[in-house]
Amino acid sequence: MMYLCIFHTLRHCASKYEHFIQGRRHTSSKLVYSCPCINIVLFMAAKQYLSIFVAPSIHLSLTRSLSVNVNDHVMNVNVRGMALALKNASRAMIDSKTRGVIICTASTSSVVGGTTHIEYTTSKHAVLGLMRAATSNLGKYGIRVNCVSPSTLVTPLCLNYFCDDSGGYSLQPHVVQDFVNSLNVLVGHTFSTSDVAKAVLYLASDDAAFVNGHNLVIDGGITTKN
Repeated sequence: MMYLCIFHTLRHCASKYEHFIQGRRHTSSKLVYSCPCINIVLFMAAKQYLSIFVAPSIHLSLTRSLSVNVNDHVMNVNVRGMALALKNASRAMIDSKTRGVIICTASTSSVVGGTTHIEYTTSKHAVLGLMRAATSNLGKYGIRVNCVSPSTLVTPLCLNYFCDDSGGYSLQPHVVQDFVNSLNVLVGHTFSTSDVAKAVLYLASDDAAFVNGHNLVIDGGITTKN
C-alpha cells in the first residue's frame, strides 16, 4: 500500500499534483504523525517575486538588486520550510522503521544561475544541498531522498506575476505559455504539471529503488543552453 503525504506552502499548486497522485496532504510538518504509516513524502515550497518576463540583466546585479529582506523571506519559505518538513518526515519514518521515500521539489534554478533573481536561485541551490546532505544521513535507515527540478510551469502561481491593479491578468495565459514554449529546446510538447507528477511517481516507485541523492531535472533540455 502506498501512502503519500504532500507538503506545500501554497495550497492551490499542490492541488495540481493531486489530480494525478492520490494521497494525503498536510501543509504543516507538525501533522506528519497523523499518518503513522506514511512511506512517501513530497515536499514543495515556492516563493518568488519577479516576473519571468523581466530582463535578467536588470535583476542579476548582486550589489544593486539583492534585497536582504526579500532574501530572508525567500530562504525562510523555500529552505527553512523544506528543512523542517524533511526533519519531521524522516523522524516519523525512522521511528516506524519505514524504508521510505522523500522527494523535494527544487527547480532548474538549482543547477544554473542567471535565469532568475538572486534570492530564488540561492534558495533552490540550498534545497539541492539539503537533499544531498539528507541522502547521506538517511541512507542507513533505508530512506531514499531525491529532488525533482522543473522548469517554468504556466500555473496560477506563475500567472499571478502578471496581474494588473484590478486583479485581472495583464497578460493572458496563452501569451505566457507561448513565451515559455519559445524558450524550450524540445519542440512539440507543452510542459505541464502531469510531467512533474509522473517524474515524482517514478522516484517514489520500486522502479527507482536504487535511485538516491539524485536531482531529476524536468526541463526538456532547456538548461543545456545555460
